[in-house]
Amino acid sequence: MSKQTQDKQIQQSIEKQRKKKLILDSPDSKETVTILPKQKVPSSSKLPKQFITKPKKKARLKQQTQEECPICMMNLDDVQNVCEIDACKHQICSTCIKEWAEKYKTQCPCCRAKFDFIYPIKDGKRENNPIKLNLNLPKWNQEEDEFYEDENNSDDEEKCQVCQCSHTPYLMLICDKCNDAFCHTFCDPAQLEFKVPTSNWYCLDCRKSKFIYNKHK
Repeated sequence: MSKQTQDKQIQQSIEKQRKKKLILDSPDSKETVTILPKQKVPSSSKLPKQFITKPKKKARLKQQTQEECPICMMNLDDVQNVCEIDACKHQICSTCIKEWAEKYKTQCPCCRAKFDFIYPIKDGKRENNPIKLNLNLPKWNQEEDEFYEDENNSDDEEKCQVCQCSHTPYLMLICDKCNDAFCHTFCDPAQLEFKVPTSNWYCLDCRKSKFIYNKHK
């Protein structure tokens, strides 16, 4: 091999080791852009812990398709305290169901199944420590043969005639006949959905009256 050939091969190997340059506009231009060699991006397993984003833990159970609390209509994944009703396995906000039960309603707002305990849910798993709800039962007036409340606890809030609660007013129906009775959409047994109906709605008392159910002959 001639000396000229050896010098040529050495020169080619030196040029390969140098950084590549891209000449702009024309060969006579002095402006160049240096192209750096490609660098490998580290996988998530090799990254420091502070740079790894963990997936958001679900507050509700994984096998549950129910996403919203039937009382406050909040997404259960965004609520801190979620529980499961022992009778029907429906999930609901702990705060909502406690207030619901304390005001004489011991039935699930979804399916109206009677319940006694609730199970807290943490990190998508049900804990095995049931909570017994302390229910404040209403006083019974034998003379009037009906439930009543103390005068000191009376207020001017519009309450549902079924559960006697005033929460979730945006889901409260008002009778189109007497214009005096109120009821939650989820407390009325005739309502199949929690949405406010587009047609007229009548309270439980007015439904029994002949004004509504008397057929015109």
